[in-house]
Amino acid sequence: EVAGTLFLNNIICTGTIDLVGAHVAGQFELTEAHISETKSHALSAQSLHVGTIFMFRDMKKIEGAVDLATAYVRDLSDDLASWQLCDEFILNGFTYDRISGDAAPTSFEARMGWLEKGSRAEGMLSPQPYTQFAKVMRASGHVSEARKALMERERLIAQQAIKNTPDKAMWLLMKVKDSLHRWSLGYGHAIHRALPFALIIFVPIA
Repeated sequence: EVAGTLFLNNIICTGTIDLVGAHVAGQFELTEAHISETKSHALSAQSLHVGTIFMFRDMKKIEGAVDLATAYVRDLSDDLASWQLCDEFILNGFTYDRISGDAAPTSFEARMGWLEKGSRAEGMLSPQPYTQFAKVMRASGHVSEARKALMERERLIAQQAIKNTPDKAMWLLMKVKDSLHRWSLGYGHAIHRALPFALIIFVPIA
């Protein structure tokens, strides 16, 4: 347990930084660091709790995975370039209240690759990172970004279900159903898309 701030800036680390279950009352800063010669994880931080800001940016080298499964930070202050250095990163169960900092993108388009990579483990999808991002975007007033994340989540869930369906007839039925649901209603997150279909059906009747 760290009562104040944990600074790991400009460090050269050979081996894993192990913070599993740690509690940091203040900030946790991991910036401009070199992490190498790890067996599997560069940062093992499952169930980490950070009371204020987790700063992860301007990293120089990362060998191994960054595991934030079930971790919580109040503010996430990062840059995408640092995440791109990771062999793998795990975001399943990772929660945060805000995304902050000039370098930290908040659009879904910018975060799409981050969410996609962080939600995969051994080829299996975990939809929680999309749900979490959408929750934070909606709370901060970026409703359209939240909708985009939720639609992508539903698309990936449907895609995985279709892929795992061995029966060809059922596979085709699920494929058609998914296409209709996606394009007509945006998986329930873009109801306005149904208006043209409604007009096509009801205007001739009227």
